[in-house]
Amino acid sequence: MFLKSSLAASFLFSLAFAAVFCSRADGRDCGLSISVLGEADSVVPYRIQSFKSTAGQDVTTRFRGLRAEMLPCGTYTYELSRSDVGSTAGQMSGVVVVEDMHQRLTLKADRTLMISPQGVFAIDRTRSTSYVLRGVLKNLPAGTGPTWIRFITIAANSAREVEVNDDGTFELYSPLPDAYAVLVFQPGRLLAAQYLVLSPQLKPDSIEIHLPAVQ
Repeated sequence: MFLKSSLAASFLFSLAFAAVFCSRADGRDCGLSISVLGEADSVVPYRIQSFKSTAGQDVTTRFRGLRAEMLPCGTYTYELSRSDVGSTAGQMSGVVVVEDMHQRLTLKADRTLMISPQGVFAIDRTRSTSYVLRGVLKNLPAGTGPTWIRFITIAANSAREVEVNDDGTFELYSPLPDAYAVLVFQPGRLLAAQYLVLSPQLKPDSIEIHLPAVQ
């Protein structure tokens, strides 16, 4: 009788433990850190106005500045506003899927606005239709097949690609004022990877990307 009771108790304990474990796994906590970057990747001061799950749960108060821990993992809508000025200019909103304990979200501030305690000013960033960014890929072996360069922004989730001409030159017809991870590749192989910062000035510029010299 005692053995049966012990086995029953052990079985019930196992069920309870499994139930608790599954509950924690399904309702696990995540974390999120948000940063907003401006020109030359400078940090722009922002605060959380609203952070709600798509199910309607408001977790705005869980943020300390732009960082929150113990967030239920899931999909959220957010609203941000400038923390250094009393203006609605520059407000940001969007959707983010939070699924990691130490997740980071990097946003880019509106580069057409200059916001300060003195006021809000619009910046004309219209570029000339004749804009061209010219570059050259140094040490490109002749006759090695098609080559591409991929510019991946460091501060945002975007990328641009351009094909390299046979003589190693390439052209881009819109500005790339940012910090980039640059990948040079051919079908099936990566030739080079490097870090590159391009000037924010809106006028034609030229760049050089160096491949390792072939011995």
